[in-house]
Amino acid sequence: MKKLLFILAVAALAAGVSADDLTTKSGKVYKSFAIMGAAPNGILIFHENGKAVIPVKEFPDEYKEKIAKYEKEIPAKKREAAQKKALKAKQARQAAAEKKKRENERKARMKKFLADEEARKKKEEAAAKAASAKTAAKSTDGFGGDTFKKN
Repeated sequence: MKKLLFILAVAALAAGVSADDLTTKSGKVYKSFAIMGAAPNGILIFHENGKAVIPVKEFPDEYKEKIAKYEKEIPAKKREAAQKKALKAKQARQAAAEKKKRENERKARMKKFLADEEARKKKEEAAAKAASAKTAAKSTDGFGGDTFKKN
């Protein structure tokens, strides 16, 4: 990250933007800053401690000429940011809908499985009852012969 910051600062210096200290109208100081471009809500700068977006109205008057070209780009950046936000929201809604669809499909499969399992158990119980009834009707004496029925 520091290498990238350094490269961007050097590029800004080469582009004619100086690496001075910036004191905003509200009194905040940014050491060794470089203007990097427009952001949706101000001007993006890199400074000794990282990066920041400074609202245009916070820049001192002596920087008005330097930031003028970036200031013109702010409305486009706002539109881009709004479009990205809308796209993310749409993707989130689609993902939520897809998740809900998968969950409903899973529930339907589970419901079908449970119904099939219940039907299988009932069928087994019916088969067991039928087998039990056949066995009861055909009583044996334990030696393979029929038991005599008493009348």
